[in-house]
Amino acid sequence: MTCHPPKSSAAFSLVEVLIVIGIIATLAVLLVPSLDSMRNRAQQARCASNLRQIGSALLQYAGENNGALPPGRTWDREISPYFGIADWNVKGAHTAVLTCPMDKRTGPLASEKYPRSYTSSQIKPADPTQGVFGDDVNFTSRRLSAIPRPGSTIVIFEYFTDATGKPIGNEQFMQAYGYSAGYQSTASLPRLANGRYYHGSAFNYLFADGHVEAMPPAVVFTPPNNSWRATTTP
Repeated sequence: MTCHPPKSSAAFSLVEVLIVIGIIATLAVLLVPSLDSMRNRAQQARCASNLRQIGSALLQYAGENNGALPPGRTWDREISPYFGIADWNVKGAHTAVLTCPMDKRTGPLASEKYPRSYTSSQIKPADPTQGVFGDDVNFTSRRLSAIPRPGSTIVIFEYFTDATGKPIGNEQFMQAYGYSAGYQSTASLPRLANGRYYHGSAFNYLFADGHVEAMPPAVVFTPPNNSWRATTTP
């Protein structure tokens, strides 16, 4: 007489397998947005850390130069020693502090320089009360003592794409895009290729007192607290 082993009762039926697959798929749909949100917050935090380090270097520079900030088109050259760069002009010189993690350009670029994700707030020729950095030709960069609202005045901000999401030529230690007159209208706001701002609905901004905030751009230039305005008199 032949004995057959009993059938295992632990086997899953097709229906049970499909139910498990359905549950896993549902969890994946629920978790992916959360993971994307966590990744975006981490990237924003890294960018904010970069800006705080830049702010610390600018404050050190000002402390050694009678309170004056560096020229706008060469600000990163002037503070490069505070990042351990002995000569910004040598091939390959760069620092990760100058690149936001949302900036997907990789270096070295065609100029043999690396991406710079930030620019300085230019003194606006049509309205010299706005902006902080000059070119030492038409305007001289302000002294910190000449900025009455340091906690509300932007000095450095993000700028590495245009309004269509196309990358711009903002590169470390290059004068081009070293300063900009700021986001003055909704039409000119830089965006990512997906149409969103760099950090969801906001950008990171470094203020003259060294602190960093993530703010929607509309809040930044809306009167009466226009954060591009450094003073009430030219």
